[in-house]
Amino acid sequence: MLNGERLGKLDRRGVYYKDVPPGSYAATTTMTHRVVHFAVGAGERKYVRFSAGIFDSHMHPELVDAARGESEASRLERLNPGLNIPRPPGSRSP
Repeated sequence: MLNGERLGKLDRRGVYYKDVPPGSYAATTTMTHRVVHFAVGAGERKYVRFSAGIFDSHMHPELVDAARGESEASRLERLNPGLNIPRPPGSRSP
């Protein structure tokens, strides 16, 4: 969820993209109380990674730097292909 709006379901490995205006955002899931807060500037990309611990079935959000986000996203399936948002350079199409 991004500022309370559901973007999709975290039931498989993949990446969701959301084009947003500059501002403050909060990313979380319905499966955890953890929330990542971040600000987005004009033309800026932010990457939030969701992962589970070894003994944990709940997904936890983590803000990652652009290099790591682009690298990891380039290897994942795009789960919201209807959006007209350019993929990072070197990423694969679903």
